[in-house]
Amino acid sequence: MIPYFTISRVHVGPFHFATFGVLVAAGILVTYFWIVFRARNIGLDPKRASGLCAWMLLVGSVGAVLFKFAYHPADGFHHLGISSFGGIAGGLAGAAAFFALHRVGPRERLDYLNLVASRFPIGLAFGRAGCALMHDHPGIRSANWLAVRFPGGSRYDLGLLEFLFLILVVGLFLSARGQKPYLGLFLIPYGLFRFAIDRLHENPPAYFGITVDQYASIAALLVGVWAIAGIEKRQSAWRPSPASAARRIL
Repeated sequence: MIPYFTISRVHVGPFHFATFGVLVAAGILVTYFWIVFRARNIGLDPKRASGLCAWMLLVGSVGAVLFKFAYHPADGFHHLGISSFGGIAGGLAGAAAFFALHRVGPRERLDYLNLVASRFPIGLAFGRAGCALMHDHPGIRSANWLAVRFPGGSRYDLGLLEFLFLILVVGLFLSARGQKPYLGLFLIPYGLFRFAIDRLHENPPAYFGITVDQYASIAALLVGVWAIAGIEKRQSAWRPSPASAARRIL
């Protein structure tokens, strides 16, 4: 079983910073610079990638806050916080606005979204590390070896479980070679993981028997399938027919 400890603040000389805020800021910076650097290496425009990141971050931050209202809509601003699903939805909305404003063609849109998705799990892992250190997402009681010895009794730490999942995703993405449909390869397993792990929540808000995060998980799955289908459709459109290939050989 995992021991319970918390690191709520980082001390640098006379300054004191919230651990979660430091990790989120570090995750944003690392992810941003890595995306821009990778854009140059795979033949995409680094300036366009930088602008896309800015739009996704700005609108995603708004979405992360607004999505929290779905958990407790009657309480208004009494439950301030951020939601990863809200951030993802807002980020995709920001990307759509950026593409429309800069008239990015359909073929390029998925290239840039896959670029961002290839490194986005790194930033999200930083944030979940902050959640784990603060124990912001305690789950149901359990004696499982993955449970944490909370002061009131052992239970799952959902932030820690997601952090471990994201470390696995980051490792797989960084070891991959060539361009992949990263948007779909992230959203599909992430949606499945979040749908399953939500059963470990204690009394999560639900509508018609399905929790808010499970609805969001289903949406993530659908977007992931759409992203992979879009890649396959584009590749098949460029794939020559056997007859045309034979003519080229002749």
